Amino acid sequence: MDSNLLNLVLQTAGPSIMQQLGSKVGLSQSQASTAVQFLMPVVSKAIAGNSVSPNGLSSLLGALTQGNHQQYVENPETLASDDTIADGNGILGHIFGSKHTSRAKAQEVADETGLPFDALKKALPLVASLAMGGLSKAQAQNQAQPQSQDFGSQIGNLLGSVAESGALGNILSSVLK
Repeated sequence: MDSNLLNLVLQTAGPSIMQQLGSKVGLSQSQASTAVQFLMPVVSKAIAGNSVSPNGLSSLLGALTQGNHQQYVENPETLASDDTIADGNGILGHIFGSKHTSRAKAQEVADETGLPFDALKKALPLVASLAMGGLSKAQAQNQAQPQSQDFGSQIGNLLGSVAESGALGNILSSVLK
């Protein structure tokens, strides 16, 4: 299981993110941690897969440059906001295409972890917001340190398994140069 994006989110937000998420969806902090560990790769893979298409890539780049997603990892209390859930649902709609697909992913994680489906269904938009927050944070860090690895490779690495071939990183690198 790829955890690069999850690690970035946790390093930025700290353990309070799990407490906030858990209280919002009715899980303990430990259960919330398990939920995020299993949901983050699902969301990352969907973002990466969506980003391979030209329209998906431009949408991702536009969202990262125009959105205020970084707030989700820098201020964990934003997870309690209805606006965060709405933003997360928008992200899910974009990367999965339908509520049916999002719910199917939540059910897969429920089956795998034994966590309640209803809680995972509620957690999924929050995890999507956190994923975009982590990517936004990475973009901001990259802009602050221009000598670092180019953002295309960095985002490809963060998104993980879909990018293991290097294809996503190469695509993003060429577009972002």
